[in-house]
Amino acid sequence: YPVYSVNDVTGLYPPQPSPEGRGSKRDSSVMQPDVGWLYYLESFGLLSSLTGEKYGKQMKCLIVKAHPLNASLCNHLYEYVVDRLKDDGHEILIEDLYTEDFKSALTAVERESYYEGSYDSSAIQEQVNKLLNAEALILLFPTWWFGFPAILKGWFDRVWGPGIAYEHANDFGPIEPRLENLKKVLVVTTLAERQGRLKAEAVSPR
Repeated sequence: YPVYSVNDVTGLYPPQPSPEGRGSKRDSSVMQPDVGWLYYLESFGLLSSLTGEKYGKQMKCLIVKAHPLNASLCNHLYEYVVDRLKDDGHEILIEDLYTEDFKSALTAVERESYYEGSYDSSAIQEQVNKLLNAEALILLFPTWWFGFPAILKGWFDRVWGPGIAYEHANDFGPIEPRLENLKKVLVVTTLAERQGRLKAEAVSPR
């Protein structure tokens, strides 16, 4: 599955070389979505891979966003991805975890039922239904401490439970996957370094 990372420090622009070949000429406070990250998303085929050409049809796309700030680069990318996929005729399912105040902590009832009998997903059935109906999954989140935000980790913990995303093997062998409807997974993640350090070192963000 493709994973694409873009910089969350310099607004919507990738680093642009100055005449001296160092630093950036772009004003990071100005959001101009016509260049930069749009080029990266499209040139790497991140979204064009969902045009339906490979599978011969439009797809049900579950978009999961995990960022608390509406002014973030992650949110701008999310809005662009939603508009782009709608323009291509795909059906869009949305999980905006912060806006929906998704509870990330696995409950005692859910944990007790994880290995005993049937997993109790009653508190998250709406999220489970979206996952089971999805033919494509697009995750948009910032990389914090080298991994997912806690709210997205909790979404995996709770929603991707046994009997939903997989089945436990009876002989302690590998788990058995269940998401047979899911054909495509794409990831757009943002990351950043402190702007002050970047300026002090006169390097381009990565």
